[in-house]
Amino acid sequence: MLADHNTCAWTTRYSDSTCMLFVMYTVRGEVSVAPTYYVAAVGQTITIDCRTTAEDTVLWLKKNTTESRYQLITNSGDGEVLEQLRQKYTTEKLSGFLYRLTIVNIQESDEGYVMCKQSNSDHDTASVKLTVTGMAAH
Repeated sequence: MLADHNTCAWTTRYSDSTCMLFVMYTVRGEVSVAPTYYVAAVGQTITIDCRTTAEDTVLWLKKNTTESRYQLITNSGDGEVLEQLRQKYTTEKLSGFLYRLTIVNIQESDEGYVMCKQSNSDHDTASVKLTVTGMAAH
Protein backbone atom coordinates (compact mmCIF):
# COMPACT_ATOMS: atom_id res chain seq x y z
CA MET A 1 0.00 0.00 0.00
CA LEU A 2 1.38 3.36 -0.97
CA ALA A 3 0.29 6.82 0.02
CA ASP A 4 0.40 10.15 -1.71
CA HIS A 5 -0.82 13.55 -0.77
CA ASN A 6 -1.59 16.79 -2.49
CA THR A 7 -2.30 20.18 -1.04
CA CYS A 8 -5.12 22.33 -2.25
CA ALA A 9 -5.96 25.93 -1.40
CA TRP A 10 -8.81 28.27 -2.11
CA THR A 11 -9.83 31.74 -1.26
CA THR A 12 -13.33 32.99 -0.64
CA ARG A 13 -14.58 36.48 0.04
CA TYR A 14 -14.60 35.74 3.73
CA SER A 15 -11.45 33.67 4.41
CA ASP A 16 -8.49 31.77 3.03
CA SER A 17 -8.64 27.99 3.47
CA THR A 18 -6.20 25.18 2.91
CA CYS A 19 -6.88 21.46 2.85
CA MET A 20 -4.75 18.39 2.49
CA LEU A 21 -5.95 15.53 0.33
CA PHE A 22 -4.54 12.16 1.39
CA VAL A 23 -4.95 9.23 -1.00
CA MET A 24 -4.19 5.59 -0.22
CA TYR A 25 -3.74 3.21 -3.13
CA THR A 26 -2.36 -0.20 -3.90
CA VAL A 27 -0.07 -0.72 -6.86
CA ARG A 28 -1.02 -3.86 -8.74
CA GLY A 29 0.94 -5.18 -11.62
CA GLU A 30 -0.51 -5.98 -14.97
CA VAL A 31 0.55 -8.88 -17.14
CA SER A 32 0.20 -9.24 -20.90
CA VAL A 33 1.39 -11.92 -23.30
CA ALA A 34 2.07 -11.94 -27.01
CA PRO A 35 0.74 -13.63 -28.93
CA THR A 36 -2.52 -14.47 -27.14
CA TYR A 37 -3.32 -17.25 -29.61
CA TYR A 38 -0.70 -19.47 -31.20
CA VAL A 39 -1.05 -22.12 -33.90
CA ALA A 40 2.02 -24.34 -34.09
CA ALA A 41 2.89 -27.43 -36.09
CA VAL A 42 4.20 -30.61 -34.49
CA GLY A 43 7.97 -30.32 -34.12
CA GLN A 44 8.00 -26.50 -34.23
CA THR A 45 9.72 -24.24 -31.66
CA ILE A 46 7.72 -21.27 -30.39
CA THR A 47 8.36 -18.26 -28.17
CA ILE A 48 5.88 -16.44 -25.95
CA ASP A 49 6.66 -13.02 -24.51
CA CYS A 50 5.26 -11.77 -21.22
CA ARG A 51 5.33 -8.13 -20.12
CA THR A 52 4.68 -7.07 -16.54
CA THR A 53 4.38 -3.67 -14.91
CA ALA A 54 5.89 -4.60 -11.55
CA GLU A 55 9.27 -5.91 -10.46
CA ASP A 56 8.65 -9.53 -9.57
CA THR A 57 9.48 -13.10 -10.44
CA VAL A 58 7.45 -14.36 -13.39
CA LEU A 59 6.03 -17.87 -13.22
CA TRP A 60 5.11 -19.89 -16.29
CA LEU A 61 2.40 -22.55 -16.07
CA LYS A 62 0.72 -24.87 -18.56
CA LYS A 63 -2.59 -26.64 -18.85
CA ASN A 64 -3.08 -29.22 -21.57
CA THR A 65 -6.53 -29.89 -23.00
CA THR A 66 -6.81 -33.04 -20.89
CA GLU A 67 -5.88 -31.35 -17.59
CA SER A 68 -8.19 -29.44 -15.29
CA ARG A 69 -5.46 -27.48 -13.46
CA TYR A 70 -2.40 -25.51 -14.44
CA GLN A 71 0.97 -27.17 -13.82
CA LEU A 72 4.16 -25.24 -13.02
CA ILE A 73 6.82 -24.95 -15.69
CA THR A 74 9.05 -22.76 -13.49
CA ASN A 75 9.93 -22.76 -9.79
CA SER A 76 7.85 -20.42 -7.68
CA GLY A 77 10.92 -19.15 -5.82
CA ASP A 78 13.32 -18.14 -8.57
CA GLY A 79 11.41 -18.51 -11.83
CA GLU A 80 13.85 -21.12 -13.17
CA VAL A 81 12.50 -23.97 -15.31
CA LEU A 82 11.84 -27.11 -13.28
CA GLU A 83 14.70 -29.56 -13.78
CA GLN A 84 12.58 -32.30 -15.35
CA LEU A 85 11.27 -29.83 -17.98
CA ARG A 86 14.55 -28.19 -19.07
CA GLN A 87 14.77 -30.10 -22.37
CA LYS A 88 11.34 -28.77 -23.37
CA TYR A 89 11.26 -25.19 -21.97
CA THR A 90 13.69 -22.31 -21.55
CA THR A 91 13.07 -18.89 -20.04
CA GLU A 92 14.87 -15.59 -20.20
CA LYS A 93 14.47 -12.05 -18.99
CA LEU A 94 14.85 -9.81 -22.02
CA SER A 95 14.76 -6.21 -20.81
CA GLY A 96 12.97 -4.27 -18.14
CA PHE A 97 9.85 -6.24 -17.33
CA LEU A 98 9.85 -8.37 -20.51
CA TYR A 99 10.22 -12.15 -20.16
CA ARG A 100 10.28 -14.95 -22.76
CA LEU A 101 9.34 -18.62 -22.68
CA THR A 102 10.58 -20.90 -25.47
CA ILE A 103 8.95 -24.27 -26.06
CA VAL A 104 10.82 -26.70 -28.32
CA ASN A 105 9.57 -29.66 -30.31
CA ILE A 106 5.85 -28.92 -29.99
CA GLN A 107 3.76 -32.09 -29.69
CA GLU A 108 0.05 -32.92 -29.54
CA SER A 109 0.30 -33.04 -25.75
CA ASP A 110 1.32 -29.35 -25.69
CA GLU A 111 -2.06 -28.17 -26.97
CA GLY A 112 -3.88 -26.13 -24.36
CA TYR A 113 -2.93 -22.98 -22.45
CA VAL A 114 0.32 -21.39 -21.27
CA MET A 115 0.04 -18.81 -18.48
CA CYS A 116 2.41 -16.07 -17.39
CA LYS A 117 1.86 -15.04 -13.77
CA GLN A 118 3.47 -12.59 -11.38
CA SER A 119 4.55 -14.68 -8.41
CA ASN A 120 3.26 -12.20 -5.83
CA SER A 121 -0.32 -12.24 -7.13
CA ASP A 122 -3.03 -14.72 -7.97
CA HIS A 123 -4.78 -12.15 -10.14
CA ASP A 124 -2.02 -10.77 -12.36
CA THR A 125 -1.96 -13.39 -15.10
CA ALA A 126 -2.25 -13.68 -18.86
CA SER A 127 -2.71 -16.81 -20.96
CA VAL A 128 -1.91 -17.98 -24.46
CA LYS A 129 -4.12 -20.51 -26.23
CA LEU A 130 -1.89 -22.98 -28.06
CA THR A 131 -3.36 -25.05 -30.89
CA VAL A 132 -1.18 -27.77 -32.44
CA THR A 133 -1.67 -28.68 -36.10
CA GLY A 134 -0.42 -31.70 -37.95
CA MET A 135 -1.72 -34.03 -35.28
CA ALA A 136 -1.65 -37.73 -35.97
CA ALA A 137 -4.99 -39.19 -37.08
CA HIS A 138 -6.80 -41.21 -34.43
